[in-house]
Amino acid sequence: MIVGRVIGPAEFEAVFMALYESLSSAHLHADLSIQATAEANNLAAVAGAKDLYNKSMEQLCGGDKPYIAPTDLERNHGEVKLRSVQQFCAVKKMGGEEFCRRYREQLEGELEEAYVSFVKHNDGKNIFYAARTPATLFAVMFAMYIISAVTGFIGLNSIAGLSNLIMGLALMSLCTWAYVKYSGEFRDLGTVIDQVAETLWEQVGVSLSPHTFTMYVLIRCRRR
Repeated sequence: MIVGRVIGPAEFEAVFMALYESLSSAHLHADLSIQATAEANNLAAVAGAKDLYNKSMEQLCGGDKPYIAPTDLERNHGEVKLRSVQQFCAVKKMGGEEFCRRYREQLEGELEEAYVSFVKHNDGKNIFYAARTPATLFAVMFAMYIISAVTGFIGLNSIAGLSNLIMGLALMSLCTWAYVKYSGEFRDLGTVIDQVAETLWEQVGVSLSPHTFTMYVLIRCRRR
């Protein structure tokens, strides 16, 4: 019990570690003892607020929970974060307002870091997000094939050759990505491919319209 409040296991661990670090000095003055108690008190409040946040978010999107829309996840994050900060502020603490503000800012930063982890975990449950890289690479190959066919048909062989080169690179990237996901090797290379594909997906907006598909069919028929 600290300042008249029963603490949980996570808070007790934070208190114990803070006191251990502060009391490790052989010569401890009275003012240092008060500061150590204040630090332990604030760290316990931070640990309790983080525990509330993590448990609430785990119930929402952790473990085997189904995929949740990013907007809903962000909204719930804001609500849970607010409750966690309010719990931290409601706890009786030592050290004064300025001293406690530093720990509140620390808490808010750690909650944002935890939110990023929950977002990544939630994105991993989205089948369309998982298929974004191969879909993007396939779209690049398809688009380059169309461009190569059109430019080759009208005599722009240099552009057709460049399109074929890009199509080949996309095919190699797709095969490499598949190998990385299957074997678990060269994960850094797989991460680079994912990042490039995500950039194409979000910034360039690679898409295949019905008109593009119609053009592809007409070109194939004319070649025959």
